[in-house]
Amino acid sequence: MTVTASGTRVPGDEVVSALRGRFRGPILRPGDDGYDDARAIWNAMHDARPALILRATGTADVCAAVDFAREGGWTPAVRGGAHGVPGHAVCENDLMIDLSLMRAVRVDAEARVAHVQGGATWGDFDHEAQLFGLAVPGGAVSQTGVGGLTLGGGYGWLTRKYGLTLDNLRSVDIVTADGRARTVSETNEPDLFWAVRGGGGNFGIVPSFEFQLHPVGPMVLGGAVLWPFERAGEVLRFYRDFGVDSPRELGINSAVVTVPANPLFPPELHGRKVYAVFVCWNGPFDEGETVLKPLRALAEPLLDLIQPLPYTAQQQMVDQLGSGPFGRRQYWKTGYLDEFDDAAIDAFLASAEHATGATQCELNTIAGAANEVDPAATAFTKRNGRWNHVHIQCWEDASDDEANLAEARRVGELMTPHYAGGAYVNFLDVEDPARVRQAYDETTWTRLRNIKTAYDPGNLFRRNQNIPPLD
Repeated sequence: MTVTASGTRVPGDEVVSALRGRFRGPILRPGDDGYDDARAIWNAMHDARPALILRATGTADVCAAVDFAREGGWTPAVRGGAHGVPGHAVCENDLMIDLSLMRAVRVDAEARVAHVQGGATWGDFDHEAQLFGLAVPGGAVSQTGVGGLTLGGGYGWLTRKYGLTLDNLRSVDIVTADGRARTVSETNEPDLFWAVRGGGGNFGIVPSFEFQLHPVGPMVLGGAVLWPFERAGEVLRFYRDFGVDSPRELGINSAVVTVPANPLFPPELHGRKVYAVFVCWNGPFDEGETVLKPLRALAEPLLDLIQPLPYTAQQQMVDQLGSGPFGRRQYWKTGYLDEFDDAAIDAFLASAEHATGATQCELNTIAGAANEVDPAATAFTKRNGRWNHVHIQCWEDASDDEANLAEARRVGELMTPHYAGGAYVNFLDVEDPARVRQAYDETTWTRLRNIKTAYDPGNLFRRNQNIPPLD
């Protein structure tokens, strides 16, 4: 290992050669073919250059990479889907452990169980599971990684019916800081299994997840209804009650967006700011048509795109909208709401006043099955939220960073008085490390720190929404 005068770590040929004896996948250094593609992540705000990228091909590679990191004094970044807004998947002048080559999904249709590798995306997952008309709650953007979303919680179109993604976990294979591969579940090392369900990537690297599946699709009644932004207050006052009072077969989210120049939308709407309600009805279509009729008749919509469509298409519906595409610059503000009174609606509308381009102002209905899980059953303890607000400031040019960061902070100041406390770790941005603590109550935080101390006393896995071990 060579360290230059500037402090840059340069793994020498002898180090890489020795590592190749125990690591099967590609090993990349700056300048190697594929290096720049491997280090690129979804949020372009984070453009870092790792000293070394280890592209694992299986659990044995993950164990070897963890041993290499621990023995060499590295602080590894772990890349799954690379979709996390804080950019923890990449690092400057350090080690990246990359799972993105590990994307296999195996479905046991009879048992309704799926085994999913840690580098898979929800697009990979749904492609296999929908062959049998099966699914679990899995986000709303198909490029999102299964691993990061699951370990931090996991909201999706099916959450009101089937809970969080992590509520549907049966077990995980995890490589802890000692380089040991473990399979943990409710009956095998249950404390660690409890911790990974909501504690994020703090306790190790997960090469494989085992999920309990549910009958969904292959067709659902889904799509969106769009109104002029000027009618947003009227629609919001309907939406706040309609969403939480509707049957749980209805997944429903909403957002202020600017219509992109996409063939899905008529040209006369391109570039227009609208308030959109996105729906996914997983049940008999005639019942869904009845449930959705009041929404579709409300306030003279500009466009009604609700129709029967494949569940896989529902999962891809917003992939190219706003923050969906890979490589845009982003900064987020977020919080839970237990009440959404007129003052909160006014604050939301004011927060969206300057939203242009790809920026999204979302209000997602989450009331349902996830709220009925005992908060002590997993490390995900915020179980009483009815809505989740997330402001996704999104832009293209680095020269606009200062203005966009200031605008997102303005939104945070407007909305924070209406938040109900707690935090969803998957939505926290890199400037919000203090809010990680707010995601957990005192009992949960103490228990998580004890488990962290047992499995990662040196805090090897700290490039994340970090839970530190006890001093």
